[in-house]
Amino acid sequence: MSLFSAFSAVESGHLTIESLPDLPPHFFVPKLLDKPQNPIMDTLKLRESLHKSPPALHTIPKELEVLTLDTLNAQVELPDQLWGSSVVGRAARTNNLMSWDTLRHSGDPRMGRSAFLSQQPSHIFASARYHVRPPLQDPGIQLVYTTLHELIQSLRMSLTGTSSSLHVWDHQSETFILRGVNEGKKGIIVITGKDEVVSSSVIQRFLTIGTLMRRLETFVVHHRTSKSEPIVNAFTHSLSSILSYLHPLVSTLPAYLVPLDTDSIWDDVAPLTAVWIHYAEIEEVLQGLAALCHREEHVSPTAYIEFPTSPSDLLSLIYRHLNDHLEKHSPRLVLALFAYMLTMTSRDYFQQLCQSVGYSTVSAPAHHAMDLQQVDSNQLATGFLDEDNLDENPEDAFNDNDDDSVFPSFIERSISDSLLRARKSLRLLCVAQPDHPLLSGEVVHLDIEWFWTNEEVEAAWTEGAVRTSSSSSLASSDTLTDNEDVTHRPYPHGMEAFSIFDLQPGAHISQASTHSLLLDASHITNLQAFIAPFPRTLPALTPTLPHLTALVLTPLVAHIHSLSSTLVALYLTPATHLHLHTHLVLLRSYLLLTSHPFKSRLARALFSDSDEYEHVSEPARNTARWAVGLSPSLMDGDIWPPAGASLSFHLRTVIVDSLDFYRDDVFRDSGDAHGFKTLDGEQRVMEEAEYRLGFSIRDLPVGTGKDKWLDPLSIESLDFLYMDYNPPKSLDVLITQTILSKYHRMFAFNLRLMRVENVVAALYRMTRKPTEPLFPTLTPTNKLLLHFRFVAHAFVTSLSSYVFDTAIGGNFDMFLSQLSHTAHGFVDVFALADRHSRVLDDILGACLLRSGQKSVGDLLRGCMELVLDLGILAGERARGRLEEYEAAPLLEDLWASFSGKMMTLVKVLKALVEKGSGPSRVLAEDVRLQASPLFQVEGVTGNLRNLLVRLDVAEWWSHAYEKRRSGGRPT
Repeated sequence: MSLFSAFSAVESGHLTIESLPDLPPHFFVPKLLDKPQNPIMDTLKLRESLHKSPPALHTIPKELEVLTLDTLNAQVELPDQLWGSSVVGRAARTNNLMSWDTLRHSGDPRMGRSAFLSQQPSHIFASARYHVRPPLQDPGIQLVYTTLHELIQSLRMSLTGTSSSLHVWDHQSETFILRGVNEGKKGIIVITGKDEVVSSSVIQRFLTIGTLMRRLETFVVHHRTSKSEPIVNAFTHSLSSILSYLHPLVSTLPAYLVPLDTDSIWDDVAPLTAVWIHYAEIEEVLQGLAALCHREEHVSPTAYIEFPTSPSDLLSLIYRHLNDHLEKHSPRLVLALFAYMLTMTSRDYFQQLCQSVGYSTVSAPAHHAMDLQQVDSNQLATGFLDEDNLDENPEDAFNDNDDDSVFPSFIERSISDSLLRARKSLRLLCVAQPDHPLLSGEVVHLDIEWFWTNEEVEAAWTEGAVRTSSSSSLASSDTLTDNEDVTHRPYPHGMEAFSIFDLQPGAHISQASTHSLLLDASHITNLQAFIAPFPRTLPALTPTLPHLTALVLTPLVAHIHSLSSTLVALYLTPATHLHLHTHLVLLRSYLLLTSHPFKSRLARALFSDSDEYEHVSEPARNTARWAVGLSPSLMDGDIWPPAGASLSFHLRTVIVDSLDFYRDDVFRDSGDAHGFKTLDGEQRVMEEAEYRLGFSIRDLPVGTGKDKWLDPLSIESLDFLYMDYNPPKSLDVLITQTILSKYHRMFAFNLRLMRVENVVAALYRMTRKPTEPLFPTLTPTNKLLLHFRFVAHAFVTSLSSYVFDTAIGGNFDMFLSQLSHTAHGFVDVFALADRHSRVLDDILGACLLRSGQKSVGDLLRGCMELVLDLGILAGERARGRLEEYEAAPLLEDLWASFSGKMMTLVKVLKALVEKGSGPSRVLAEDVRLQASPLFQVEGVTGNLRNLLVRLDVAEWWSHAYEKRRSGGRPT
């Protein structure tokens, strides 16, 4: 019974157990021959067989014989293209597995076919897949079948963006659609012998390439026909050159991949797979370009992002994409093409950037100084700011709000700031010295262009020069000269276009077409020359794109520093009338009132320390209060503020007389403490000072609490008067209106201090006679008056010496000394202007005039105002307008207010000094030791420490404050 019958019996329930079948033997022992045995002959034959040479072993294959040591003596004929033969022919192989074993000529041709289904012929494999997984019937999908040969012919046209027998270009969606598909259905192409999944996977790359090629060409045409910016035209030109370079690569396939003369190979997908792999790099290039232009395949034309047109945005976009591809280690062709676009697009931008800072090159020589942007240097400075906004950053005066102030992302912030300042420095240099060598174009620099090869980077790194063929070849690609030599043209330079009228009718048509073809060919040739030496990675000296950018811009940065230092040196040279040191000495002498001849003449014109009340009108003498400290000539007409020609004449006389003193005395010597020397430039400054200095009257606010300047008895009575200075052209960038307004604030403060000084002097004159006391019957009150006079005199004297010796002298003189030093350390004129502004800020801070010091500044002003009120009270008592019993309580109130403000002022100053000193603050004992004339104070904290020591001598006010806290009265 067979095994199958036994199982059938079990299933049917009729089981009969029988014996198992016999197992026959699987070997056979032959019978011995029926003949006599001959052991001797058998032994001899065996021995003979053992002495014979062993059979020759099989030699190694010819393909491996080249790997042996004896390669010089080996005579091996190898096929040139072992793996290439796997595509063009079968070489009598029966196995579809592409391995070395089956392809080598020394292999056994009788090798059996592989057992894997995927290695069978394509029609067998497709039939098996169709039987195992039948395709689903979708009514919305229409399958279009095609042979592999027809598909290859169609894809060759689709690769270039052209409609073919299978695909049609849709202008609305800018994609390829399948031809012959019914309306409302989705077409899917199927290769004969393959299913739709494999077919779509293979075909998608070719459709992507064709779609992106067509979209990029449409993008170029659109921006060429539209009125775009020059940099956009340069970008589209480079993109057009790249597309022209890629077009033959896309349309032409290698001969060993697609033998068009043989149709027998198209029954397999192997050639199509090889072509599919061949186009991988081109697809990556086009995807990168499409992403750059915002024309990706998955984006609908209605959702296209607007392409940037400004130079900064466009160059930043290209630079960012190139940097991304470098970080992703994209193929070398991708990197080279993006680098080419960045190089071509940024060339004109670099030329304009160089011209804006006077960097003359061979391709873009510098213009004459008169051809540069003629911008009035007044535009570089801000207008006059009121006192509420004077503490703003003076750098705002130099900010540029033009579109040219926005730079691409590869230009760092420090370089962009230097470029903005260099542009203004160039304009200032044009105004200050139009014949300077930097403006004449005598110095010619190398072009600022991108370079990428290792040789160029090493040359720029070591020598600072780049002399290679890639940049020069690109530079020569913009123009194409005719074959005719320029020297043989009958027309002069610039009028060659008129030679067209000498041609025969219609001859220019062929010339124009030839010129166009040559132009396109030259661009492709230049692009190929750019790609050929392009490295796979950036050179080792510049491993990243920012490092390379810094090296490319190094010559321009060096020129910017040279231009800035040249302008600074021009302003610090004593031989010119733009000598900043001399102008600052004038500002210190007049606007800061450090000149004794000017200050004494101004004091005689505005103030008076007389103890006699003089007034023009007799009624006013009996009714008006005495404005102690002011000159009687200012009170003519009982109008305040005073007006009229007499005041202007007196003030003008003050300026002229003081300048005559300098011309007659100071310039007679070699120099003095004010820094004037007998040099031509400084002499010119002094000669022009009479026209640059002048007094002015400004409008001040009027309202509740803001009209004190209208009262001659107020400490703010002279705030309407200020002294102005008109610097020469190009120097007003260093002496801006913002800086002058700080001088004006110090001038107003010094006028208040000068009046208080005259009030103290007048008070001394009124009380100097012991026989004529102001309080003859009230002895304690008279003692209080004399004590108050002494304390007020000490306060005013200490404050005045501090202002002129420490606040002004300690800061301004140090600045002048820095300017006189050869190694001044200023990067450009704007850093110099910033230093000038900060010096004035330190002076204002030392005098408690900054906006952040308003509370403590009000205390100081209040003390000065109480001294003025003391003088006015004494004047009223001296005139007999107040009785003793009326003036005594007023005097006690003034003393209580003054002592209270002084104690508070000292307390606040001590807190400011301790806070500013930090953890290592100086003790009070050390402060007193450091308050010597040789002690150099630094910063606002050091200045306030000096003021504290001067005001609180022997800590008198501090002890008075502690005594008042304990319940006693200050003495």
